[in-house]
Amino acid sequence: QDGGPFRTKGLKMRVWGVVLGAAAAAGSLDAGSPSDAYRAKAAAKALEELNKGAKGDLEAARKRRDDWKDLCSMHPIGSQSRAQCETIAKRKQHRIDARKATAKGYDEIAGHLRGMAG
Repeated sequence: QDGGPFRTKGLKMRVWGVVLGAAAAAGSLDAGSPSDAYRAKAAAKALEELNKGAKGDLEAARKRRDDWKDLCSMHPIGSQSRAQCETIAKRKQHRIDARKATAKGYDEIAGHLRGMAG
């Protein structure tokens, strides 16, 4: 099963947990009132680290998709087994596309947080 850390609902929950946890940790590091910039920087760093690992998983998903496509080519053209295999390969590609879009969105969020941090 092709899921990894980019399963949409699970990833959103993990990301928000990391961002909120980083912001809370940043708030607890300063004895006084922590700056919003420090929290934004900590949240951006946490988000970037999470996204870095997810990008590695994306490469692994591409490899699995390519391996699957190679397997599909072993089935006779026009056969039911080839059609089924290609349907699975298309689903894998759709998941990869969704993962890329999600990673891009998180990169943008981290960039905005970095901008807030100054």
